[in-house]
Amino acid sequence: MTMTALGLLAKARKDDIALWLMGGDTTENWSKTFLSMFDALFGDEHFSLKCATRSAIASLLAVSGIWGLMIWSGHIRVDLADTTLTKAVLVGVAVNLAADYLSLLETRWLLGRIPAIRSKQLQALILLADLAVTAAIILATVWAFRASGLLPDDETDWLAITLAFSIYSAPFYSTFLTSLWTWTYILSTWILRFFTRFRIAHWIDVEYKPILILSLVLSVFVYVGASAVSLTTEKNEETGLSPLDAFVCEPFKGDICLRLIGIADMEETQFLLQLRGCEGGITEWCIIEARTLLQNSRRSSRNGGLAIYREGAELLSAACTGGDLVSCITLGVINPYFAQPGVRDYARANELFQKSCDGGNGIGCYLLGNNLRIGRGAVRDVGAALVQFRRGCKLEVRQACAAAEKLGADE
Repeated sequence: MTMTALGLLAKARKDDIALWLMGGDTTENWSKTFLSMFDALFGDEHFSLKCATRSAIASLLAVSGIWGLMIWSGHIRVDLADTTLTKAVLVGVAVNLAADYLSLLETRWLLGRIPAIRSKQLQALILLADLAVTAAIILATVWAFRASGLLPDDETDWLAITLAFSIYSAPFYSTFLTSLWTWTYILSTWILRFFTRFRIAHWIDVEYKPILILSLVLSVFVYVGASAVSLTTEKNEETGLSPLDAFVCEPFKGDICLRLIGIADMEETQFLLQLRGCEGGITEWCIIEARTLLQNSRRSSRNGGLAIYREGAELLSAACTGGDLVSCITLGVINPYFAQPGVRDYARANELFQKSCDGGNGIGCYLLGNNLRIGRGAVRDVGAALVQFRRGCKLEVRQACAAAEKLGADE
């Protein structure tokens, strides 16, 4: 494809490329040629209707292409009848047009100054700085839209945007495409120096086959970049997830794991992602599903009921980790009977009651106090039990108040 596109160049431009690859062109001359290509595409006056129009066209093409890839990969789902989605698309396009125009200005400014910088180390730092500035531009644009009320606060989940699971991911990433000009220029000067320093033209037929040679060089860059990306994004055939997907779900949990369910193929993987979502604080599904499983287990055979109970307990554990204190209490009540056959793990139950009590649920305080009073799962400690009953009473649990009063009277 690259060779075909380059092959469409006029003969004069092909001769320029041959001269460049043979080392007969200077970096200064090449920078002028490169800047002339940039100006030919976007115009030499940035604050003009011509530049604004062409920037908008490029932005729309880029964001449409990225949206198409996201829909194709299953990262986002589109319902054309959804008015909320239509509004999000329009806002996303507006954000994109503004951010891309500013980013293009930053790229134009860099291209005018980079030719004077000869150090490869400094050029590499400029590439990184360019990415940082571009990110700052899109963040500032989003902030401006949020401050104006055009973009609600709850529609900017930056983790989902960054990992391409949001409708706003396309406008976000298309802004970085303007940086390709800076990267292409610096990489092209490195290629020029490489060909000149090692006299590549002396060994291969650059003069008569410049397009073939340049295509080969560019293909190497594309291959290396694509290989690096594929290592982290290639889907596992069994789970349907890439190493990058699995990596981001584990530390962040919550919503990002739930978004991954849409691209996971295996039911077991989907279940694990749902658990991680609950552990991250989105507990509703786990609570409802656990309640259903616990109810169904009573109507199943003993062994089948036990398996269902354990699955329900796993869901409750995820919801408890995610901060649902009622799930902690429920799990504490059933855990002693279904943790392991023939084993009554009251110590684990007390840990769950303690967690719910510390979180402000008085029922947990009461149940923990009751176990401490009779020495279940811990050494019998009436004083500690009284403390827990009083904590539960302060949290307006009547049973805890009654237990505290009775135990205090007995002492």
